[in-house]
Amino acid sequence: MGLFCLSTDNILQNNMKLLSKIAKIILFCLLIWVFSPQTTLSVLAESEHKPKTCEIGIYLLSLPEFNFAEKTFTADFWAWSVCPFPDLKPLQDMEVINVVDVETDFDNVIETKDLYGSFKSFNKVYWAQRRFRTVIKYEWNIKKYPFDRHTLIIALEETIKSTDDFVYTVDRRNSNYDKNILLEGWKIKDLELYANKFQYETTFGDPQLSSGSSEYTRFEIHIELERTDLLGFFKLIAGVYASFVAILLGFFVELGERTQLLVGSLFAIVVNMISLQGVLGNTPYLTFVDIIHITTLFYVCVGGVTAIYSYLLIEKGKEAKSIKLDRKVFFPIFLISYLVFNFIVFLCAIKA
Repeated sequence: MGLFCLSTDNILQNNMKLLSKIAKIILFCLLIWVFSPQTTLSVLAESEHKPKTCEIGIYLLSLPEFNFAEKTFTADFWAWSVCPFPDLKPLQDMEVINVVDVETDFDNVIETKDLYGSFKSFNKVYWAQRRFRTVIKYEWNIKKYPFDRHTLIIALEETIKSTDDFVYTVDRRNSNYDKNILLEGWKIKDLELYANKFQYETTFGDPQLSSGSSEYTRFEIHIELERTDLLGFFKLIAGVYASFVAILLGFFVELGERTQLLVGSLFAIVVNMISLQGVLGNTPYLTFVDIIHITTLFYVCVGGVTAIYSYLLIEKGKEAKSIKLDRKVFFPIFLISYLVFNFIVFLCAIKA
């Protein structure tokens, strides 16, 4: 029995030694494969195929003009890039998307140390700056004017290198906007920066691209705006409310004067709508202000119907009944219903 146990221990020891030798051989083979020239070259080639990048940042100087009629806004800002290679020139190769007009100034490139450590494996980086003055197309959605909010987008896109070779990296650390920007009637709520990719269903004839599409890196500036000018709204809408007051006064005057008030109210509302279109532009949808105008026009029409009814009662010698209907029935119905309507419409516009 003792001899059997001894032989078993010897077998286990021999197996352990064999397994240890096999493990060493496998490890040796792995080391040879990892450090072989072919493997090293393939890893380097793979790293070379990764797209190069530069840090892109902006500083918003001003938003001088918002043009609702032309559907544009004007933006003045600085843009900069920090690149690890001198041959990368993103500010020169980028274009502003949906631009109507653009001017650029102060192009410069400086070789400097990277104290921020954006590119840790490089001792030097290349810092470039450029100032942009742009007029950009923007679909102003003013359905809820004057309670509307907007996100203005300034998009800058690479025009030479596809995303296989080059992408943007956002410099959020240094990007910002001038807190002293004068925006009469507006307030900047936030500014966000994004770097993404935009695909086109064409190669633009690039012979290096085999597929039927191409993809380019894009840098987007999102400016969150909130309107604060309520006084301007009430100036625009004052004519409509004055017209409604004239409709109410018509219930307390003679029929001839009442007709003149209705005609004057109709004329005032139409003129106010035309002037409003000149300020806010022509829209393919009904705005909050349009709804108030159209509803007030409806009250003018109903006021005309009540005037005709009063005339018919007077013709029949029922003048007292006509006065009672105008002052005790029609007047409170018009006033209360109009106030309730305005309250509901204002509440919906504010909460939306």
